[in-house]
Amino acid sequence: MKKNKNHKKATLVIYDTYIDLLIKNQTESNSLKEIIKQFKNETNKEIKDRIISIQIIPYFEKFINKMIYKYKTFDSDDLKQIAYYSIIKALNNYQESDQDPTSYFLCYIEKEIKNYIMNQDILKIPKTVRKLYHQIQKYILLNPSATIKEISEKFNLTENAVQEILSIPQKNNIDLTSIKSKKIKDLELPIEEKIFLEQIISKLSEIEKKIIHFILYEDITKTNLAKKLNISRKHLYTLIEKIKSFINKWNL
Repeated sequence: MKKNKNHKKATLVIYDTYIDLLIKNQTESNSLKEIIKQFKNETNKEIKDRIISIQIIPYFEKFINKMIYKYKTFDSDDLKQIAYYSIIKALNNYQESDQDPTSYFLCYIEKEIKNYIMNQDILKIPKTVRKLYHQIQKYILLNPSATIKEISEKFNLTENAVQEILSIPQKNNIDLTSIKSKKIKDLELPIEEKIFLEQIISKLSEIEKKIIHFILYEDITKTNLAKKLNISRKHLYTLIEKIKSFINKWNL
């Protein structure tokens, strides 16, 4: 029984090596476009997987390593896996054209790695700030020569705030106290107050969040609110006092 198992393993290694050699010998000087075409036309899943691991991934290895180097505080193996997964996604979504597909894949890899980093729990960054980061990135994409001063004016942020927001991908955390509005505008909360409120709300329980919502946005008495939440009025008052105490603690 043991002998058969070893024999089966040896056969698998020989088969894998044969596929590797077959792919390598098909022409190592293939352009990315030709490699992708070969991948799309191949029906054998084993060979398709080998094309990805032997030809396509190595094609982007230098770029991946360069990107990962920028994010030293994150696990490099995790980021590599994200990069490899993004290549597979890009392959599945790629539509053949006359243009060189290299930039398409590079953008895909960069986008997936940045999305992964932005969504990590370790980045305790409020949604308000993350939304601003994406808006600024989109603006830069459409206006590549935009200066920090121009971005500052466009988004009503101090220049320090813009620089701090743009540094998000390189950090595990950022200095939220440096993110401030450039000017106070009527009928618009300054960015620092939006961040402050978001931090407070994130610390509350679900029932406390509901209480704040009803108090702020619904015309409802405390008696009816207690009924709606299926709690006693005494419990409701206790929760309201707890919320007040918590807000005062944060110096609102």
